[in-house]
Amino acid sequence: MATVYKPKGKRNWMIAWYEIEEGKRVRRTVSSGTADKRAAMELAGKYATDAAYKRHGFVDAATRRMAAYEKVPMDDHLQAYRESLEAKGNTAKHIKGTMRSVTTAVSDCGFETLGEIEPHKVTAHIRGLRDSGLSVRTCNKRLQAIKSFSRWLWRNGRTRTDALVSLSLDTAGERTDRRCERRAFDDTELAWLIRAAEKGKTRRGMSGPARAWLYRLAVQTGFRLSELGSLKVSSFNLHGDPPTVTVSAAYSKRRRDDVQPIRPDFADELADWLQDRPSDGPVFPLPDKPHVLFKADIRSARARWIRDTADRAERRRRRDSDTLRTVDAAGRRLDMHGLRHTFITRVVQSGASARVSMELARHSTPTLTIGRYAHAQLHDLTAALHTLPGTPAATGGQDRQATTQATGTA
Repeated sequence: MATVYKPKGKRNWMIAWYEIEEGKRVRRTVSSGTADKRAAMELAGKYATDAAYKRHGFVDAATRRMAAYEKVPMDDHLQAYRESLEAKGNTAKHIKGTMRSVTTAVSDCGFETLGEIEPHKVTAHIRGLRDSGLSVRTCNKRLQAIKSFSRWLWRNGRTRTDALVSLSLDTAGERTDRRCERRAFDDTELAWLIRAAEKGKTRRGMSGPARAWLYRLAVQTGFRLSELGSLKVSSFNLHGDPPTVTVSAAYSKRRRDDVQPIRPDFADELADWLQDRPSDGPVFPLPDKPHVLFKADIRSARARWIRDTADRAERRRRRDSDTLRTVDAAGRRLDMHGLRHTFITRVVQSGASARVSMELARHSTPTLTIGRYAHAQLHDLTAALHTLPGTPAATGGQDRQATTQATGTA
Protein backbone atom coordinates (compact mmCIF):
# COMPACT_ATOMS: atom_id res chain seq x y z
CA MET A 1 0.00 0.00 0.00
CA ALA A 2 1.22 3.52 -0.82
CA THR A 3 0.49 6.63 1.22
CA VAL A 4 0.62 10.34 0.51
CA TYR A 5 1.85 13.12 2.77
CA LYS A 6 2.79 16.78 2.45
CA PRO A 7 6.08 17.91 4.03
CA LYS A 8 5.95 21.11 6.01
CA GLY A 9 6.35 24.17 3.82
CA LYS A 10 6.02 22.20 0.56
CA ARG A 11 3.33 22.67 -2.07
CA ASN A 12 3.17 19.20 -3.63
CA TRP A 13 2.19 15.90 -2.06
CA MET A 14 4.78 13.16 -1.61
CA ILE A 15 4.16 9.46 -2.24
CA ALA A 16 5.66 6.68 -0.09
CA TRP A 17 5.53 2.92 -0.59
CA TYR A 18 7.56 -0.21 0.15
CA GLU A 19 9.32 -2.65 -2.17
CA ILE A 20 11.14 -5.90 -1.53
CA GLU A 21 14.75 -5.94 -2.72
CA GLU A 22 17.07 -8.86 -2.00
CA GLY A 23 14.72 -10.03 0.72
CA LYS A 24 14.63 -6.65 2.45
CA ARG A 25 11.75 -4.22 2.80
CA VAL A 26 12.85 -0.87 1.27
CA ARG A 27 10.91 2.39 1.59
CA ARG A 28 10.55 4.47 -1.61
CA THR A 29 9.44 8.10 -1.87
CA VAL A 30 8.73 10.32 -4.84
CA SER A 31 7.06 13.66 -5.41
CA SER A 32 3.62 13.46 -6.97
CA GLY A 33 4.28 16.73 -8.79
CA THR A 34 0.84 18.03 -7.81
CA ALA A 35 -0.86 19.90 -4.97
CA ASP A 36 -4.12 18.00 -5.66
CA LYS A 37 -4.41 15.28 -3.00
CA ARG A 38 -6.87 13.18 -5.01
CA ALA A 39 -4.55 13.14 -8.04
CA ALA A 40 -1.62 12.29 -5.75
CA MET A 41 -3.56 9.36 -4.25
CA GLU A 42 -4.39 8.00 -7.72
CA LEU A 43 -0.74 8.15 -8.63
CA ALA A 44 0.16 6.48 -5.33
CA GLY A 45 -2.15 3.61 -6.25
CA LYS A 46 -0.20 3.07 -9.48
CA TYR A 47 3.08 2.93 -7.57
CA ALA A 48 1.56 0.41 -5.16
CA THR A 49 0.31 -1.73 -8.04
CA ASP A 50 3.72 -1.67 -9.73
CA ALA A 51 5.34 -2.70 -6.44
CA ALA A 52 2.94 -5.63 -6.14
CA TYR A 53 3.67 -6.76 -9.69
CA LYS A 54 7.39 -6.71 -8.97
CA ARG A 55 6.92 -8.58 -5.69
CA HIS A 56 5.05 -11.41 -7.42
CA GLY A 57 7.42 -11.63 -10.40
CA PHE A 58 5.17 -10.08 -13.01
CA VAL A 59 7.82 -7.52 -14.03
CA ASP A 60 10.82 -8.70 -16.06
CA ALA A 61 14.42 -7.61 -15.69
CA ALA A 62 14.25 -5.32 -18.73
CA THR A 63 11.35 -3.38 -17.26
CA ARG A 64 13.18 -3.02 -13.96
CA ARG A 65 16.27 -1.82 -15.79
CA MET A 66 14.29 0.76 -17.72
CA ALA A 67 12.63 1.92 -14.55
CA ALA A 68 16.08 2.41 -13.06
CA TYR A 69 17.24 4.39 -16.10
CA GLU A 70 14.14 6.56 -15.76
CA LYS A 71 15.51 7.81 -12.45
CA VAL A 72 18.93 8.61 -13.87
CA PRO A 73 19.49 12.35 -14.49
CA MET A 74 19.44 13.34 -18.16
CA ASP A 75 22.99 14.71 -17.90
CA ASP A 76 24.22 11.18 -17.14
CA HIS A 77 22.53 9.81 -20.26
CA LEU A 78 24.07 12.60 -22.33
CA GLN A 79 27.52 11.84 -20.96
CA ALA A 80 27.09 8.14 -21.76
CA TYR A 81 26.03 9.06 -25.30
CA ARG A 82 29.12 11.25 -25.73
CA GLU A 83 31.32 8.37 -24.58
CA SER A 84 29.66 6.05 -27.09
CA LEU A 85 30.40 8.51 -29.92
CA GLU A 86 34.02 8.70 -28.81
CA ALA A 87 34.26 4.91 -28.67
CA LYS A 88 33.02 4.69 -32.27
CA GLY A 89 35.96 6.82 -33.37
CA ASN A 90 33.98 9.88 -34.43
CA THR A 91 35.99 13.05 -34.90
CA ALA A 92 36.10 15.66 -32.14
CA LYS A 93 34.37 18.12 -34.48
CA HIS A 94 31.49 15.72 -35.13
CA ILE A 95 31.08 14.91 -31.45
CA LYS A 96 31.12 18.57 -30.46
CA GLY A 97 28.49 19.50 -33.05
CA THR A 98 26.27 16.51 -32.27
CA MET A 99 26.34 17.03 -28.52
CA ARG A 100 25.66 20.75 -28.90
CA SER A 101 22.57 19.99 -30.97
CA VAL A 102 21.34 17.29 -28.58
CA THR A 103 21.89 19.24 -25.35
CA THR A 104 20.23 22.32 -26.86
CA ALA A 105 17.19 20.28 -27.84
CA VAL A 106 16.99 18.57 -24.43
CA SER A 107 17.23 21.91 -22.62
CA ASP A 108 14.80 23.74 -24.91
CA CYS A 109 12.24 20.91 -24.67
CA GLY A 110 12.63 20.64 -20.90
CA PHE A 111 13.47 16.92 -20.90
CA GLU A 112 14.65 15.99 -17.40
CA THR A 113 13.91 12.25 -17.59
CA LEU A 114 13.69 9.76 -20.45
CA GLY A 115 9.94 9.44 -20.06
CA GLU A 116 9.51 13.11 -20.93
CA ILE A 117 10.95 12.76 -24.46
CA GLU A 118 7.99 13.38 -26.77
CA PRO A 119 7.87 14.02 -30.54
CA HIS A 120 5.63 17.09 -30.41
CA LYS A 121 8.07 18.90 -28.12
CA VAL A 122 10.96 18.23 -30.48
CA THR A 123 8.83 19.36 -33.43
CA ALA A 124 8.11 22.62 -31.62
CA HIS A 125 11.84 23.03 -30.91
CA ILE A 126 12.74 22.59 -34.60
CA ARG A 127 9.95 24.95 -35.63
CA GLY A 128 11.41 27.56 -33.30
CA LEU A 129 14.82 27.16 -34.93
CA ARG A 130 13.27 27.68 -38.37
CA ASP A 131 11.42 30.76 -37.15
CA SER A 132 14.70 32.18 -35.83
CA GLY A 133 16.09 32.12 -39.36
CA LEU A 134 18.09 28.89 -39.49
CA SER A 135 18.11 27.08 -42.82
CA VAL A 136 16.17 23.87 -43.42
CA ARG A 137 19.46 22.02 -43.83
CA THR A 138 20.72 23.19 -40.44
CA CYS A 139 17.41 22.29 -38.81
CA ASN A 140 17.56 18.84 -40.40
CA LYS A 141 21.01 18.34 -38.91
CA ARG A 142 19.72 19.37 -35.47
CA LEU A 143 16.75 17.02 -35.80
CA GLN A 144 18.98 14.16 -36.96
CA ALA A 145 21.18 14.63 -33.90
CA ILE A 146 18.34 14.36 -31.37
CA LYS A 147 16.79 11.45 -33.32
CA SER A 148 20.12 9.61 -33.18
CA PHE A 149 20.23 10.14 -29.42
CA SER A 150 16.72 8.72 -29.04
CA ARG A 151 17.59 5.72 -31.21
CA TRP A 152 20.73 5.11 -29.14
CA LEU A 153 18.66 5.12 -25.93
CA TRP A 154 16.35 2.48 -27.37
CA ARG A 155 19.09 0.28 -28.87
CA ASN A 156 20.94 0.28 -25.57
CA GLY A 157 17.91 -0.82 -23.57
CA ARG A 158 17.38 2.47 -21.78
CA THR A 159 13.91 3.01 -23.25
CA ARG A 160 11.27 0.52 -24.41
CA THR A 161 10.77 2.31 -27.75
CA ASP A 162 12.44 4.93 -29.91
CA ALA A 163 10.37 7.92 -28.87
CA LEU A 164 11.26 10.03 -31.93
CA VAL A 165 11.04 7.39 -34.66
CA SER A 166 7.96 9.09 -36.13
CA LEU A 167 9.81 12.34 -36.89
CA SER A 168 11.23 12.74 -40.39
CA LEU A 169 13.65 15.18 -42.00
CA ASP A 170 12.40 17.88 -44.36
CA THR A 171 14.40 16.73 -47.39
CA ALA A 172 12.12 18.49 -49.89
CA GLY A 173 12.46 21.77 -48.03
CA GLU A 174 16.24 21.36 -47.91
CA ARG A 175 16.41 21.16 -51.70
CA THR A 176 14.51 24.44 -52.11
CA ASP A 177 16.14 26.31 -49.23
CA ARG A 178 19.80 26.31 -50.26
CA ARG A 179 21.52 29.15 -48.39
CA CYS A 180 25.03 28.51 -49.72
CA GLU A 181 25.11 27.86 -53.47
CA ARG A 182 28.61 27.18 -54.78
CA ARG A 183 29.90 27.22 -58.30
CA ALA A 184 32.81 25.48 -59.95
CA PHE A 185 35.98 27.19 -61.11
CA ASP A 186 36.40 27.50 -64.85
CA ASP A 187 39.80 26.73 -66.37
CA THR A 188 40.86 30.39 -66.51
CA GLU A 189 40.00 30.98 -62.85
CA LEU A 190 41.78 27.84 -61.73
CA ALA A 191 44.93 28.71 -63.67
CA TRP A 192 45.08 32.22 -62.21
CA LEU A 193 44.43 31.01 -58.66
CA ILE A 194 47.28 28.48 -58.84
CA ARG A 195 49.59 31.02 -60.46
CA ALA A 196 48.82 33.66 -57.82
CA ALA A 197 49.46 31.21 -55.00
CA GLU A 198 52.69 29.92 -56.55
CA LYS A 199 54.10 33.43 -56.89
CA GLY A 200 52.64 34.60 -53.59
CA LYS A 201 54.49 35.19 -50.37
CA THR A 202 54.49 32.85 -47.36
CA ARG A 203 51.30 33.29 -45.37
CA ARG A 204 50.83 31.96 -41.84
CA GLY A 205 53.82 29.68 -42.25
CA MET A 206 52.66 28.15 -45.54
CA SER A 207 54.66 28.95 -48.67
CA GLY A 208 53.12 30.00 -51.96
CA PRO A 209 54.20 26.84 -53.86
CA ALA A 210 52.74 24.65 -51.08
CA ARG A 211 49.41 26.47 -51.39
CA ALA A 212 49.49 26.05 -55.16
CA TRP A 213 49.95 22.29 -54.75
CA LEU A 214 47.19 22.25 -52.15
CA TYR A 215 44.77 23.75 -54.67
CA ARG A 216 45.97 21.45 -57.47
CA LEU A 217 45.55 18.34 -55.36
CA ALA A 218 42.11 19.48 -54.18
CA VAL A 219 40.83 19.85 -57.73
CA GLN A 220 42.45 16.54 -58.83
CA THR A 221 41.02 14.46 -55.96
CA GLY A 222 37.98 16.26 -54.58
CA PHE A 223 39.43 15.97 -51.05
CA ARG A 224 38.01 18.23 -48.38
CA LEU A 225 40.29 20.70 -46.62
CA SER A 226 40.56 18.64 -43.42
CA GLU A 227 41.38 15.56 -45.49
CA LEU A 228 44.11 17.41 -47.38
CA GLY A 229 45.57 18.59 -44.08
CA SER A 230 45.81 14.98 -42.86
CA LEU A 231 47.95 13.74 -45.75
CA LYS A 232 51.51 12.54 -45.19
CA VAL A 233 54.11 11.40 -47.69
CA SER A 234 53.08 7.81 -46.86
CA SER A 235 49.54 8.65 -48.03
CA PHE A 236 50.75 8.75 -51.65
CA ASN A 237 51.31 5.70 -53.84
CA LEU A 238 52.45 7.53 -56.96
CA HIS A 239 54.04 4.58 -58.75
CA GLY A 240 51.07 2.26 -58.48
CA ASP A 241 48.77 1.24 -61.32
CA PRO A 242 46.87 3.47 -61.00
CA PRO A 243 48.63 5.98 -58.73
CA THR A 244 46.55 6.78 -55.65
CA VAL A 245 46.23 9.04 -52.64
CA THR A 246 44.71 7.65 -49.42
CA VAL A 247 42.82 9.50 -46.69
CA SER A 248 42.81 7.46 -43.49
CA ALA A 249 39.52 6.52 -41.85
CA ALA A 250 40.22 8.87 -38.91
CA TYR A 251 39.89 11.87 -41.25
CA SER A 252 37.48 10.60 -43.90
CA LYS A 253 33.89 11.76 -43.65
CA ARG A 254 32.85 8.17 -44.44
CA ARG A 255 34.93 6.84 -41.50
CA ARG A 256 36.87 4.45 -43.71
CA ASP A 257 40.10 4.55 -45.69
CA ASP A 258 39.41 6.40 -48.94
CA VAL A 259 41.76 5.42 -51.75
CA GLN A 260 41.45 7.96 -54.56
CA PRO A 261 43.06 7.31 -57.98
CA ILE A 262 44.79 10.23 -59.72
CA ARG A 263 46.03 10.86 -63.25
CA PRO A 264 49.49 9.37 -64.00
CA ASP A 265 50.82 12.63 -65.49
CA PHE A 266 49.75 14.53 -62.38
CA ALA A 267 51.31 11.83 -60.19
CA ASP A 268 54.66 12.32 -61.94
CA GLU A 269 54.62 16.05 -61.23
CA LEU A 270 53.52 15.46 -57.65
CA ALA A 271 56.31 12.95 -57.04
CA ASP A 272 58.96 15.54 -57.88
CA TRP A 273 57.49 18.04 -55.43
CA LEU A 274 57.03 15.49 -52.62
CA GLN A 275 60.73 14.64 -52.63
CA ASP A 276 61.42 17.78 -50.59
CA ARG A 277 58.60 17.27 -48.10
CA PRO A 278 59.29 15.86 -44.58
CA SER A 279 58.34 12.19 -44.33
CA ASP A 280 57.07 12.31 -40.73
CA GLY A 281 54.80 15.36 -40.80
CA PRO A 282 51.81 16.62 -42.78
CA VAL A 283 52.45 17.44 -46.43
CA PHE A 284 50.32 20.56 -46.03
CA PRO A 285 50.85 22.10 -42.55
CA LEU A 286 47.59 24.04 -42.45
CA PRO A 287 47.34 26.92 -39.96
CA ASP A 288 44.27 27.83 -37.91
CA LYS A 289 41.52 29.27 -40.14
CA PRO A 290 43.16 28.09 -43.39
CA HIS A 291 40.34 29.63 -45.44
CA VAL A 292 42.05 32.98 -44.86
CA LEU A 293 44.89 31.75 -47.11
CA PHE A 294 42.47 30.96 -49.92
CA LYS A 295 40.74 34.35 -49.66
CA ALA A 296 44.07 36.16 -49.93
CA ASP A 297 45.13 34.07 -52.94
CA ILE A 298 41.87 34.49 -54.83
CA ARG A 299 41.93 38.26 -54.26
CA SER A 300 45.49 38.32 -55.59
CA ALA A 301 44.48 36.14 -58.56
CA ARG A 302 41.66 38.47 -59.53
CA ALA A 303 43.87 41.55 -59.24
CA ARG A 304 46.59 39.92 -61.38
CA TRP A 305 44.05 38.83 -63.99
CA ILE A 306 42.59 42.34 -64.27
CA ARG A 307 46.06 43.91 -64.61
CA ASP A 308 47.13 41.36 -67.22
CA THR A 309 45.67 43.41 -70.07
CA ALA A 310 46.84 46.82 -71.26
CA ASP A 311 43.57 47.52 -73.04
CA ARG A 312 41.49 49.93 -70.95
CA ALA A 313 38.15 48.71 -72.25
CA GLU A 314 39.09 45.10 -71.61
CA ARG A 315 40.34 45.95 -68.13
CA ARG A 316 37.03 47.67 -67.39
CA ARG A 317 35.16 44.63 -68.67
CA ARG A 318 37.19 42.36 -66.40
CA ARG A 319 36.50 44.53 -63.37
CA ASP A 320 32.78 44.27 -64.05
CA SER A 321 32.84 40.50 -64.65
CA ASP A 322 32.26 37.71 -62.12
CA THR A 323 35.55 35.99 -62.92
CA LEU A 324 37.35 35.10 -59.65
CA ARG A 325 34.76 36.94 -57.56
CA THR A 326 34.10 35.15 -54.28
CA VAL A 327 30.37 35.86 -54.78
CA ASP A 328 28.96 36.31 -58.28
CA ALA A 329 25.91 38.26 -59.43
CA ALA A 330 23.71 35.20 -58.83
CA GLY A 331 24.90 34.91 -55.24
CA ARG A 332 26.96 31.76 -55.85
CA ARG A 333 30.13 31.38 -53.83
CA LEU A 334 33.64 30.59 -54.97
CA ASP A 335 35.54 29.29 -51.95
CA MET A 336 38.01 26.62 -50.91
CA HIS A 337 35.32 23.93 -50.94
CA GLY A 338 34.60 25.05 -54.49
CA LEU A 339 37.71 23.12 -55.57
CA ARG A 340 35.98 19.89 -54.52
CA HIS A 341 32.87 21.19 -56.26
CA THR A 342 34.98 21.69 -59.40
CA PHE A 343 36.35 18.15 -59.25
CA ILE A 344 32.89 16.57 -58.98
CA THR A 345 31.47 18.86 -61.66
CA ARG A 346 34.22 17.75 -64.03
CA VAL A 347 33.54 14.09 -63.24
CA VAL A 348 29.83 14.49 -63.99
CA GLN A 349 30.57 16.45 -67.19
CA SER A 350 32.93 13.70 -68.35
CA GLY A 351 29.98 11.41 -68.98
CA ALA A 352 30.90 9.00 -66.17
CA SER A 353 28.06 6.79 -64.95
CA ALA A 354 26.12 7.75 -61.84
CA ARG A 355 27.84 4.96 -59.92
CA VAL A 356 31.35 6.02 -60.95
CA SER A 357 30.57 9.67 -60.22
CA MET A 358 29.32 8.70 -56.76
CA GLU A 359 32.46 6.66 -56.00
CA LEU A 360 34.86 9.40 -57.12
CA ALA A 361 32.88 12.02 -55.21
CA ARG A 362 32.81 9.66 -52.21
CA HIS A 363 29.11 10.27 -51.68
CA SER A 364 26.78 7.81 -49.96
CA THR A 365 24.30 7.63 -52.85
CA PRO A 366 24.27 8.49 -56.59
CA THR A 367 21.27 10.72 -55.90
CA LEU A 368 23.39 13.04 -53.80
CA THR A 369 26.00 13.37 -56.54
CA ILE A 370 23.69 13.77 -59.51
CA GLY A 371 21.12 15.83 -57.60
CA ARG A 372 23.58 18.38 -56.30
CA TYR A 373 25.67 18.58 -59.48
CA ALA A 374 22.89 18.21 -62.06
CA HIS A 375 23.67 21.70 -63.36
CA ALA A 376 26.96 20.30 -64.63
CA GLN A 377 25.05 18.16 -67.14
CA LEU A 378 22.95 20.91 -68.71
CA HIS A 379 25.54 21.93 -71.29
CA ASP A 380 26.26 18.29 -72.11
CA LEU A 381 22.56 17.59 -72.53
CA THR A 382 22.18 20.61 -74.77
CA ALA A 383 25.13 19.45 -76.86
CA ALA A 384 23.50 16.04 -77.19
CA LEU A 385 20.30 17.64 -78.47
CA HIS A 386 22.24 19.33 -81.27
CA THR A 387 23.23 15.90 -82.58
CA LEU A 388 19.59 14.85 -83.06
CA PRO A 389 17.97 15.26 -86.48
CA GLY A 390 15.81 18.32 -86.87
CA THR A 391 12.03 18.26 -87.28
CA PRO A 392 10.93 18.57 -90.94
CA ALA A 393 9.28 21.86 -91.75
CA ALA A 394 5.66 22.02 -92.88
CA THR A 395 5.45 21.30 -96.63
CA GLY A 396 3.16 22.24 -99.44
CA GLY A 397 0.67 20.08 -101.30
CA GLN A 398 3.12 18.55 -103.78
CA ASP A 399 5.45 17.42 -100.99
CA ARG A 400 2.58 15.94 -99.08
CA GLN A 401 1.57 13.99 -102.18
CA ALA A 402 5.12 12.68 -102.53
CA THR A 403 5.15 11.66 -98.90
CA THR A 404 1.88 9.80 -99.38
CA GLN A 405 3.26 7.89 -102.34
CA ALA A 406 6.47 7.03 -100.52
CA THR A 407 4.82 5.75 -97.36
CA GLY A 408 1.64 4.34 -98.81
CA THR A 409 -0.50 6.35 -96.38
CA ALA A 410 -3.11 8.97 -97.01
